[in-house]
Amino acid sequence: EEAGKHRWWADLSDLCPLSGFPIAHLPYPPFKLQVAKGQGHNFFDGQFLMLHILSSFNFEISGRSLTQQEIQALDGHVKKCKLSPFRLSRALELLYLVGQGNAHAQQEMAELRSKAAKKLGALKHIQRARLQRGDCATPAVPGPQPRR
Repeated sequence: EEAGKHRWWADLSDLCPLSGFPIAHLPYPPFKLQVAKGQGHNFFDGQFLMLHILSSFNFEISGRSLTQQEIQALDGHVKKCKLSPFRLSRALELLYLVGQGNAHAQQEMAELRSKAAKKLGALKHIQRARLQRGDCATPAVPGPQPRR
């Protein structure tokens, strides 16, 4: 990789707004999401964000719904980083099909939520264990710090 690009997030002092895990200690690049129009952005643990949304089927983050563009960007980020086979775009398709009365889609959606919830539980456990072991020093600036 190019010099300077390798683990560029290692110097960030942000915590993921959802998990509270230090962004600098993620083993993969964070996902950047705009907080609100004109208000900068936060870095999220992309895998945690994906699993959180899929397990709850709540597409709202930071008090607003994710846009189609943001959903596609998160799907691309998760795929590029090889974090999960799950895709939010598929979840939206299933949501639509369930609304049309499709029983197969309802079953697939229930399985997807269940699998995502299990993976999210495992990820929470791993991150909690890393924090308790002291693998992750507490960042100098706690909480999400919107950037411009």
